[in-house]
Amino acid sequence: MTSIENSKDTEKEEQFSIIGFLNEEKKPYTYENKFLEKINEYFQITERKSSISTEILSGLINFIVSSYIILLLPSMFESISSKAWNGIFFGTILNIIVVTSVQGLVGNIPLIYAPGLGSSSFMLSLINDLEMYEYGQVLILIFCSGIIFLLVTLTNIRKKIIDSMPLCIKNSMTIGLGVFLSYLGLTNSYLLRFLLEGPISEKNEKLYINATITLISLLSIIVLENRKIQGGIFIGIIIGSIVSILFQITIEKKNPLNFKSEKWIPPIKDYYDFCIKNGFIKGFSYFKKDIENNPIQTIINGILIIFTFTLIDIFDTVGTIIGISKRANLLKEDGYPNKFNEIMIVDSSAAIFSSLTGTPTCNAYLESTAGIEIGGKTGLTSIITSFFFFVFFFISPIIKLIPSDATYAALIYIGSLMFESINTLDFHDQDNFIASYFTIFIMPFTKNISFGIAFGLLVFISLKIGKGDFFQVNFFAYVVLGLFLIYFATQNLFR
Repeated sequence: MTSIENSKDTEKEEQFSIIGFLNEEKKPYTYENKFLEKINEYFQITERKSSISTEILSGLINFIVSSYIILLLPSMFESISSKAWNGIFFGTILNIIVVTSVQGLVGNIPLIYAPGLGSSSFMLSLINDLEMYEYGQVLILIFCSGIIFLLVTLTNIRKKIIDSMPLCIKNSMTIGLGVFLSYLGLTNSYLLRFLLEGPISEKNEKLYINATITLISLLSIIVLENRKIQGGIFIGIIIGSIVSILFQITIEKKNPLNFKSEKWIPPIKDYYDFCIKNGFIKGFSYFKKDIENNPIQTIINGILIIFTFTLIDIFDTVGTIIGISKRANLLKEDGYPNKFNEIMIVDSSAAIFSSLTGTPTCNAYLESTAGIEIGGKTGLTSIITSFFFFVFFFISPIIKLIPSDATYAALIYIGSLMFESINTLDFHDQDNFIASYFTIFIMPFTKNISFGIAFGLLVFISLKIGKGDFFQVNFFAYVVLGLFLIYFATQNLFR
């Protein structure tokens, strides 16, 4: 055998040994440090084929992709009060840290929790658009929905409610919420108004600037997200913020980067005044007056709103948790993740905690999948994400540089992502498609999620009854429709 042949054989042996090393099943890693090993055992890190370093990186990525929430939510509520921005800013971070950490410790699942955009939008429509309630009153209704959600979680009622709703209505809720979110973003950012009013003039110069910031942010987000850039939404908002700063310096002759008069400590006082004192606590006095003036209508309205918040929590949460668990390969044979009951108890308790701390209902966010793609599979990812959000407490003056026009671009984009669920609709079944159509578009047109659900369900059941297919509709669906009809029948009767 020649030396050349010997060298080729040696290369082959080395290749086979490398392949064998890569394919060799790795033994569970143990940490020499006792503290790290305890963390490893508690979160079952090596058992789930992950590592502490991977979980830390996943937590960081989850923070980056979801940090836009801190920029978006305060901007959505700032029109309610001068203290609303600081209050919602502090309350949102508080909820993210507490609920995300508790879910990580109890459920051992890599989820991000934050006040939901769907429930926040519904909350705003009740306060600003429909002028039905004050901020504190809605918090009390959210508290009641959290109690009901916890009760149905501890029993089998949750499953019956989910099963009772026609599939087309359940699928349409997500799409309708998406259209609703995009509509809010387009109208509140003035982008829609600018498109309708046309060319720039002295009268609409400010409008033009606002719309330009939103458009630049939106296009940046779309491009970055399409290129799979981690934190694309966050980066897009920052780009819009830079444009806003440039506009202020060049056109308005302001210096937004002057922080001399700003306070760097967490805005606890504004949080207490807006979210607690004038929030949950004051809500009772408002309800007392409403009940004295119109008791029957107040109770009926309250029941419907509580029911709507509960439905949003049930359908949105279960789908998100199962979808994320499936992505992380954490589902058991029965189609549910480990500790599913514990996960759902924490989730339902989150609504109660959110209302008591003065913020919209906390929900699991789909952005959690970003960390899973990196390799995160345990609750340690959630703990790390919470830690990074804690830093946000101390940089509110910097966060205030982010204009609402830039954050509304994120709302528009997120709404478009939710529209992706349209592929779940059955376009060949006319009954399902017509019911879906009304569910989706009644929501933004009436600025009311519950109206969309109610009208879609009414159309679906009417179509089935018209065909004589009474028994194709679940009994609980008739009960749900009955509650909605009682509400509509008494809407103006007792005013």
